[in-house]
Amino acid sequence: MKRAVERIGIAFAVIVIFCVRALAMPETLVPVGRTVGIHLRGELTVAAIGDDAEIRGLKIGDRITAVNGSPVYSAEEVRMSLDNAKAINITVEREGKTLELSARPVQREEGLRLGIRVRDGISGLGTVTFYDPQTGRFGALGHGVSEPKTGRRIETVGGSISSCRVTDVAQGRSGAPGELHGAVSERTEIGAIEKNTA
Repeated sequence: MKRAVERIGIAFAVIVIFCVRALAMPETLVPVGRTVGIHLRGELTVAAIGDDAEIRGLKIGDRITAVNGSPVYSAEEVRMSLDNAKAINITVEREGKTLELSARPVQREEGLRLGIRVRDGISGLGTVTFYDPQTGRFGALGHGVSEPKTGRRIETVGGSISSCRVTDVAQGRSGAPGELHGAVSERTEIGAIEKNTA
């Protein structure tokens, strides 16, 4: 009798667990498969260093987080911090460590420059995998977006998806993933990106 009561209790607990999980899951996820333009605003990453750059210790892939102690989130904010500066301090993150580097802006025709190229976002084509009609939330790509040179997933501060037109498809082969080529319309934003996850 005791074992029967225990079995009923276990069965009831399992049913309750399944019911709670079922309540937490959306009733319907709609598969989509539509190609979209993906625009991520993310880390301010060093993409190239010119021969005339005077920043000792800087490496491609470093993430710039601050200039003269003030946080920066875009290439334009870095440019603005160079006005009339003879020397600046740049805070970068590399492999989980924070480094303080000094730099001397270079005078060019267009004004003071650091002699580096930074990436403050990334754009490309992807596919919306599903959306939840109850909340409007969606998933796309099926993988995280990573830095092309380092392979490290980009920490995003937001972004958007927009309409696009596919012009060519490079078919995937064993060991080489396929690729979509196309034109992205940045004016027709159709969704907001919250996270770039694995």
